[in-house]
Amino acid sequence: MPPQAAALLLQAAVDALREDDLAGAEAALAQVLATEPEQIDALHFQGIVRHRQGNTQAALGLMRRALALQPSHAGLRLNLGNVHYESGQTLAAADAYRALIDSEPGSAKPGATWALPCTAWVTWRRPATPGSRRCTLTTAMPKPGMGCRAR
Repeated sequence: MPPQAAALLLQAAVDALREDDLAGAEAALAQVLATEPEQIDALHFQGIVRHRQGNTQAALGLMRRALALQPSHAGLRLNLGNVHYESGQTLAAADAYRALIDSEPGSAKPGATWALPCTAWVTWRRPATPGSRRCTLTTAMPKPGMGCRAR
């Protein structure tokens, strides 16, 4: 499949996901994966489709397969954590978010606090040794109707 055709199909899948058209997204992704079974974004988005369909294990399998092909894919790592969290697997979610941060050390400034999708607060602190970094991660479980709050 020509790269432009694959890019158009991937964009169609993203648009379909935004509209919650899982069948449309799946059809576009199936076309890409039929000719490029290792296409990272297609595997990633197919994982999102499977998760939204309620098939968490298939979703995680597809995302892990894509991650094995491109371990530095930040969006994929974030969505892997989100699938774990939304499936009630908070420890696995925390591990995925920690791996995301570890894979992108330059993306956070020391001293900054990030809230990762209502699940975890990540605090970066300036370590005593120059050139090293330390990250702490604690999960924050929101109370119903209260939004996300750190405890």
